[in-house]
Amino acid sequence: MRLKPRQYLLIALILALGAFNLYRRHRAHTQPTATPVTVAPQPSTDTTPTVVAAWAAYDRAASLRDAPAAQFQPALQALDAAKAALAPPSHDASADLEGCRLYLISYHSHSLSGPNGLHQASQHIDRCTQLHRDAAY
Repeated sequence: MRLKPRQYLLIALILALGAFNLYRRHRAHTQPTATPVTVAPQPSTDTTPTVVAAWAAYDRAASLRDAPAAQFQPALQALDAAKAALAPPSHDASADLEGCRLYLISYHSHSLSGPNGLHQASQHIDRCTQLHRDAAY
């Protein structure tokens, strides 16, 4: 059976498309995929007694994040009092502490939106706790 020129052209086109798809698949597997970058809060390296006391109050409130409001609110008030005692208010520890405090309140009140909101808040709270402990030692 003898093939006509247009049949040769179709066979060449099919082989070229197959080779292109193999090249594209190989290239997709060898290139790293873009992963979302999460920014962790920077720990405060200040070890003054007021900063240490503020982070200790944060640890107490974070440990009670799943407790009822009757237990959580006094710990949160102690955290607010310890945060207010930081001097000067523009201190880096105050900013770090405020961000971690907001995630703690959002977690406790379940006010985060999205299917993974509580999980993300929990990760942030744990990261805050771990980072300030790492900086203190």
